[in-house]
Amino acid sequence: MYVAETACASDNGGGFTVTSHLADVTSMAEQNALATWLTGIGAGDQWFGLKSPQALVSSPLSWTDGTPLTNTFGGGPFPWSGSGRNEDVQCVRMEQTENENFKWSDRSCNLNFGYLCEAD
Repeated sequence: MYVAETACASDNGGGFTVTSHLADVTSMAEQNALATWLTGIGAGDQWFGLKSPQALVSSPLSWTDGTPLTNTFGGGPFPWSGSGRNEDVQCVRMEQTENENFKWSDRSCNLNFGYLCEAD
């Protein structure tokens, strides 16, 4: 995820003068739209901007700009893939599941996946 965040910030929105960062997914409608788009283009797992400042299950999740996760989509930070957070990971990705939906899944921030950027 660290490489992805740097790439988003240095890409400048495809050469335009904008500030960009890893995407915040703040509604179920946005989650569904991204999942549909990612499925349509055949993309695999993608980093987005949700992480924990510490590798502790009890650490709160926040967006890469430091804003805490407050919208839990009605029952926890869903759509979660099922395994839940564990102690050796800090970052969250959109993981393509068998039915081609994208669920949230925690992984080590040092792994490389595709990434979703958004412009400010």
